[in-house]
Amino acid sequence: MQNSAFETPQPSRFKKFLKSLVFFLPLLALLGLLYSGNVQFGPGSDNQQSSQNDKNSDTSNKDRRRNGKNGDKQEKEIKIPVETNLPGTGTLYAYYSGTASLYAENKTEVAAKIGGQVVRILVEEGDIVKAGQELATIEADRYQLEMQRAEANLNKITQEITRKQELYEQKLIPRDSFESLRYDKQSAEAALALAKLDLSHTRIRAPISGIISSRMVQKGNTLGVNQSVYEITSLKSLQADLFVPERELSRIKIGQQAKVSFDALQTEDQTPIIASIKRISPVIDSKTGTFKTTLELDNSAGFFKPGMFGRFNVVFGEHANVMTLPRNAILELDSERSVFHIVDDKAKKIAIQTGYENNGVVEITSGLTGDEAVVILGQAGLRVGTKVNVVKGPNPRTPEYQAELDKLSKEKSDNEVQETASDTDGGDSNNAGG
Repeated sequence: MQNSAFETPQPSRFKKFLKSLVFFLPLLALLGLLYSGNVQFGPGSDNQQSSQNDKNSDTSNKDRRRNGKNGDKQEKEIKIPVETNLPGTGTLYAYYSGTASLYAENKTEVAAKIGGQVVRILVEEGDIVKAGQELATIEADRYQLEMQRAEANLNKITQEITRKQELYEQKLIPRDSFESLRYDKQSAEAALALAKLDLSHTRIRAPISGIISSRMVQKGNTLGVNQSVYEITSLKSLQADLFVPERELSRIKIGQQAKVSFDALQTEDQTPIIASIKRISPVIDSKTGTFKTTLELDNSAGFFKPGMFGRFNVVFGEHANVMTLPRNAILELDSERSVFHIVDDKAKKIAIQTGYENNGVVEITSGLTGDEAVVILGQAGLRVGTKVNVVKGPNPRTPEYQAELDKLSKEKSDNEVQETASDTDGGDSNNAGG
């Protein structure tokens, strides 16, 4: 059927789609802007948003600056805990150290001077004996008889001389005959003396005082002449041999003292044990490069035993009343030594020179005056200028620190006065003696 002139033409579907798209595109764009937050409604919305952003930025900057200041303040308030002490005063020594075992130089074997059977044993090993004390007895019957025979022979000759004396004076017997009797008497007297000596040797006696270190016989044994019976060791003094390197030869002298320690005699109240150099070998061993030094130790009290192992420190130098510090307070870098001390709660480093060192204590020869609060613990983590907190020991900011300095100064002055007085007394004595 054909359309009439009065019918309205119908739009196409494509045209309808275009119209819808044109209508919805602005709406979609507006929704996108609203969603992103870039568009705000109402008067002054742009200014408010800008002001809010500025406030947020200022607040953030203030917080950042405040946090920075607090962090710096916390960092500045960090202090390293340390322990301090004032330099001390003491006497230090230079010595050569070595080890050796004790031995008894005065040791002898007691031998039987005559033969015979042992009938008595009077002492045992470990017994202390004196010179001349009887130790054992040999059967004496035979020697008693020998002595009696010698006495009888002497008596016979003596009577014969008495009887012929008058005849000789009257010249009734020849002179040679009478003189022969005199010689016979002298021989008989010597024989009697030998018999008595042999009889006395049946009692074996100690030739020296000491301790019985060995017994070689039993009761009932038959001894031969010069057979060993006992060994006696004198413990009055003991000795030890140190083999010292030849580089120390010029420092070691006869009479020098040595401090000795023994592992077997470790006691809390142990007094120093002193030995002295008795002999120095004039020969240096070419194989070892050492020379033998013999030290002697007094053992009158009997505390020490032969064979004990000891450590000997031969003293060849002494520094009295010198400034000292503990070894752990000293820092060492590239052969340079230094310490930290406290000034205004900060660590300050000082280079020092050292001298003798004994048992963890070091002599300070230069660098310190003696009134510094030296860091003795915690110095490993310090740097120059590091703030510290003195948790133990003298602190320059406390009154006790100055009191301690005054005390040390007074002690030093008193020592100087005493030394001056002793020197004056010594000088007066020398003048008086002169």
